[in-house]
Amino acid sequence: MRGGHFIDGEYLNEDAARVPVARPSNGVASASFPSGAAYARADVRGAYYQPTILTDVESNNRAVQEEIFGPILTVQTFEAEDEALALAQHAEYGLASSAHTADLGRALRFTRGIEARTVWVNRYGRCDDSVIATGGFKRSGIGKDFGREAFEANQRAKHVLIHVCT
Repeated sequence: MRGGHFIDGEYLNEDAARVPVARPSNGVASASFPSGAAYARADVRGAYYQPTILTDVESNNRAVQEEIFGPILTVQTFEAEDEALALAQHAEYGLASSAHTADLGRALRFTRGIEARTVWVNRYGRCDDSVIATGGFKRSGIGKDFGREAFEANQRAKHVLIHVCT
């Protein structure tokens, strides 16, 4: 088994089982699909996956349901706030999410309603990892990294009670 980021090196080829998900043959045929994977340079081992935006994506699409860990953004449209929350909750994973709105009340309702470990409002992906514990909800993992929660999760408390007779 090889460790490392899923889109490194030989993982990015026609036979890749997991990455890239954003390929018509891998279940995103219903989405609008601008570009695919390309090797950055023929003389260098490794690969580069171009940032991709998938529009008109159905909620059961692999690109929506799986944790991709690559430069892929899926866009789903909705009519009402509760529909947007239902779309977000439909995913089996809960590592991170974001809401973009000028309405603070709507942002707070979304952050309370979404089942994800990290929720950004009006941005995505920036935080001080040294103070914010990371690790997902749902199928996004059971471990935690960074922050007080991770520190406490990696401790083993021991109580020693000694009665001294006088």
